[in-house]
Amino acid sequence: MSPSSPLQNQATRSKAFDDGQEAAKNAWEAAQDFKKSEEAIKFAVREENWNVPRYIREGLIWLSEPPPPLVVPDGEPEEPAA
Repeated sequence: MSPSSPLQNQATRSKAFDDGQEAAKNAWEAAQDFKKSEEAIKFAVREENWNVPRYIREGLIWLSEPPPPLVVPDGEPEEPAA
């Protein structure tokens, strides 16, 4: 196998970049037809069988947990104010 030249490497990187740019452009154009509120309602109300993205699931779990106890400067935990 012959080693590739720097020019060939540059051409390969350039093609990959162009392909990525084209994919991003296509995704952007497709997304322009979506209305955020319609999509939110679709998944919040109409769709019953869909997978919640992991980052949303983890964020909701984190928000549902009680906050950690406050620590005062002397190092003793303090009860949160009710």
